[in-house]
Amino acid sequence: KIRCMISGNDVQIDVSDNGIGISDRHIDRIFDMFYRSNEGSTGSGLGLYIVRETVRKMGGDIHVTSEIDKGACFTISIPQIVETTYKEKA
Repeated sequence: KIRCMISGNDVQIDVSDNGIGISDRHIDRIFDMFYRSNEGSTGSGLGLYIVRETVRKMGGDIHVTSEIDKGACFTISIPQIVETTYKEKA
């Protein structure tokens, strides 16, 4: 499930699932470079690290909450960019 909303001066994006969840022993490290929670995984351990670094470069942050057997929710908050167009006077 994906939800997007305005929260103060930020855009907040929630991405959640109803999967197996993330255990407490892994949740503090899932954004670490090359960290894989499953030793049998063929992943590189870079996906969530790249997401976090990209969000930070935009001035935002990402957090995760999870419950075993109920799923996880990743919350991304980034500042709104208000674009203003000015017309030149003739």
